[in-house]
Amino acid sequence: MLALLTALTLACPQGTPVSGAEASGLESLLDRLAARTAERRQKAEAHWLEQKELYLKAPDQYDLEGFGALAPEIQGPVLEDLVAQLDSQPGSALLPYVGLLSEIMNPTGAEHLALHLPALPLSVRLPALTAVASRGGPKAWRLVEPFFHQGPMQQRLHSMEVLAIYGPVKRCQSWLQALPADQWDERSLSRVLQRLGQRSLPEDFRLPESVRQNPSPTVLTGLLSVWQQIPDPESEAFLSGAVTTLHLQTKTRQQALSVLEKSALSFRWRNAERQLADHLRNHASDPMAETIAWTLHRLDHKDGAKFLLRIPEAEVKARPRDYRARMKLGRLLVDLDRHHDAYKEYQVAIKQVEVNEYARRRVGSDDWLYAARAAAGARRLKDAAEWLESSHLSTAELRQYINLPEFQALLNKQPFKRMFGEG
Repeated sequence: MLALLTALTLACPQGTPVSGAEASGLESLLDRLAARTAERRQKAEAHWLEQKELYLKAPDQYDLEGFGALAPEIQGPVLEDLVAQLDSQPGSALLPYVGLLSEIMNPTGAEHLALHLPALPLSVRLPALTAVASRGGPKAWRLVEPFFHQGPMQQRLHSMEVLAIYGPVKRCQSWLQALPADQWDERSLSRVLQRLGQRSLPEDFRLPESVRQNPSPTVLTGLLSVWQQIPDPESEAFLSGAVTTLHLQTKTRQQALSVLEKSALSFRWRNAERQLADHLRNHASDPMAETIAWTLHRLDHKDGAKFLLRIPEAEVKARPRDYRARMKLGRLLVDLDRHHDAYKEYQVAIKQVEVNEYARRRVGSDDWLYAARAAAGARRLKDAAEWLESSHLSTAELRQYINLPEFQALLNKQPFKRMFGEG
């Protein structure tokens, strides 16, 4: 109603006289709005009185749609009942009231609930803090902040979680620093960091050193969620240590490796890459060894490709007449962007199958496609066209590979232009 009155006031230029008829019309409108609001409040109060016992008996099973239809007016009687029972009811009896308010109240209701936060038992105050912040509008975090700076540690940690979701991101840096590292509960700290990782962080966002240096695997998950978004130049040793720690969960190690790769350009040195290369030499049986090797390759470290090639090269050396071993090596060389080496392997392998009709029938479309990629990348266009034709892939099937870098430069040349349906 206040918003409407303000709008109506602004619609009338200052200094413009309002006639008696206009004033009368405005008063009539406001009277009708007041009557309608009073009617909704009466309905809300009646509905709450009628349904209160049913709701309080089984709040988790109660359908809140009826309460929602009467929001926000119904927050009034709910808040009144909550306040009336503060001194007489245990926390467990007050929780359903807070649960309902967290679904139906508006910013004004959140401000009223905030006034009673100190009187609530701790077990009720914590979810009430969340309700106030989530329902109180963009500046409701200010109602929560005082509870972060005082009170029991459980309250301060929970308030930090709420502020990490609803407070200004830049303030979160100072809030994190305000709690000594030895007072953090690891799970709470991890949740705070994960909440921050879900938000849009500024490029200059940095976690306090006391948080960054926490060695706990539980906290590591939260740290990674932040660093995945905003790389930290000081995290190099921490990340490489996490990747090479064998007893950590594979999922956590994979996430640390992903963050390390993304952050590599921000690192001053290349110590992490050297540590990963040493890890491959000493722990070749690590289930993550191949994944680490591919990361090293993408970071342009030669030991990545060296590790990946060691077994396929050994197989070709042990069975030089086995075309399948050569094609396997050739495929890997293509994936490693070593097209000239791959072309040499495919050249030998295809000569081997050309004299063996049974072997030639066993060469699949995918094998010919990779052979053509090797030849195209090595600029052996005649072989590339012939091997691509041998794949017997239709134009529609070939078009899914049209953006591969080996073929991109050939799309203005025949027969590649025709085969890819470009004219």
